[in-house]
Amino acid sequence: MKHFYMRIGAWVVAIGLAGGSLGCSGTTAARPEAGTGAAEAEPARGAPGAEGALGARGALGAKGALGAVGALGAVGALGAEGALGAEGALGAEGAKGAVGAEGAEGAKGAVGAEGALGAEGAVGAEGAKGAVGALGAEGAKGAIGARGTHGGPPVETRVSFVTTTDGLSIAVEIGIPAAPTPVPVVILGHQFDRDRRSWDALVSELHRAGWATAALDHRGFGDSVREVASPSELTSEQQAHLDRDWLAALDAVAGDPRIDASRVVLAASGLSVDPAVRVAQVQANVRALVLLPGLIETRGRDYLLESPDFPLLLVAAGGETRERNLVRQYAARFTGPAQEYVEFPVTAANPADWSGTDGLTAGYDLVDVILWFLERQREGMTRE
Repeated sequence: MKHFYMRIGAWVVAIGLAGGSLGCSGTTAARPEAGTGAAEAEPARGAPGAEGALGARGALGAKGALGAVGALGAVGALGAEGALGAEGALGAEGAKGAVGAEGAEGAKGAVGAEGALGAEGAVGAEGAKGAVGALGAEGAKGAIGARGTHGGPPVETRVSFVTTTDGLSIAVEIGIPAAPTPVPVVILGHQFDRDRRSWDALVSELHRAGWATAALDHRGFGDSVREVASPSELTSEQQAHLDRDWLAALDAVAGDPRIDASRVVLAASGLSVDPAVRVAQVQANVRALVLLPGLIETRGRDYLLESPDFPLLLVAAGGETRERNLVRQYAARFTGPAQEYVEFPVTAANPADWSGTDGLTAGYDLVDVILWFLERQREGMTRE
């Protein structure tokens, strides 16, 4: 099993290839090796032709993007200054992916000064020898797949307040597209200095693709301020249990017959990442994780290492150095057949320096990448 970084249009995708499982049997690529400080280039083995086709279904599937992101997670602490709590404070700004005390792997937390994959990152400034360069500027005639220009099905939305097991009211905005049968759901959790609305650009596309959504405000954020007016007012005990916010959101969608609560995807960013992993570990109906940069504590890392077949998408912006280095370290370790990494490269036109969900509106293809991943997961859910 190899972990490849592939350049498709404006982004770099790390995809596990085993005997050409993507239909392309390889391209010029690089595989991250933990601790090496550089990316080891792989020889080219049949880059796609002039039209850039990546196999029978295309790089991202003939059906295009559907998918959805679910969320759960959060390290369970916000600290007096918006830090990430007991094991890994995110620092005074509460974001930017600092690794904190325990960190991802050691005091610096970020794979050394330039990251585990070297100063230029996994694929270098221009991509590992122009990985998948044959796709060209146009991409493989829309390798990501068309999102569709139609308006999509009618969507019913509502904001519900659900109570966690420790007595806090959590706002969850639920959206359900009209469909003849129950639809899978994506639960979305935000980073420190945002709220549920930071996912709006993705949510509308998920509805168009036939996914229900449940975007939540963590305790002390957004509209979840009935008992606690701000994150700084949370007790250490309340900070340590942000996973209970996610469990409450799961309960909120479980009772609606239009939602198939046996098919849940969690999408998380920043402080919500570690709780998302913890919830996925104990909830069998959570079928995949989409993780934007955020700290994953030891327990969660061990779970992902021991679960190589659990669908996981890691995403980072190449120009946001601290977050990129943290996620690269995870990507170097989580190399199972269902574990993938996408890094958006720095280019002359785009610095790729956005943080977390800010990338949804930063002029990149982050929405398309997530939809592509989730479409693949829905196919697997349907088969089971």
